[in-house]
Amino acid sequence: FLDIIFNKSNNMSLQISCLISFIVKKDEKKNIKKFYSKYGKYKVLLNKWFAMQIQYSTPKLALDRLHELTNHGDFNMFNPNNFNSLVGTFAKRNFHAFHQRNGKGYNVIAEWIKKIDVENPQIAASTTKAFEQIRFLPQIYREKAKAALNTLPNDENLSRDTSEILHKIRAFL
Repeated sequence: FLDIIFNKSNNMSLQISCLISFIVKKDEKKNIKKFYSKYGKYKVLLNKWFAMQIQYSTPKLALDRLHELTNHGDFNMFNPNNFNSLVGTFAKRNFHAFHQRNGKGYNVIAEWIKKIDVENPQIAASTTKAFEQIRFLPQIYREKAKAALNTLPNDENLSRDTSEILHKIRAFL
């Protein structure tokens, strides 16, 4: 049924709903690629395609997808929309992937903050804000987040924007 709607419908909302179902329930690469082939040339839909794959993936799959999609030919980390559609979505919209008990989600995002801070401090600061929700989680998560944040450069080697956010977060860890 979903295949019929996905392949025959001219309604973008229906196609996106089907694509989300393919990502969540079946991880159907064929239809995920088909959406990209059809709409990947449209930047807004490309970013939507990136974001959906991260937002609706299981925690393990989200990490793998983040790695895979940040190496995709159409991904440009210096394009704020591309960056937010993947890295921002992982940190802010896939709660279970970001807050993994083993800390891998925190470590990955800390690495991306380091990479982007020099070029775009506002995006780095915005991404850093994803760590604000840590204060509401059990101690084990706070410890893993703190360890990841401690890998970031010190204040003089970090932008003022990111340093300010980081300072506030570290105050409650």
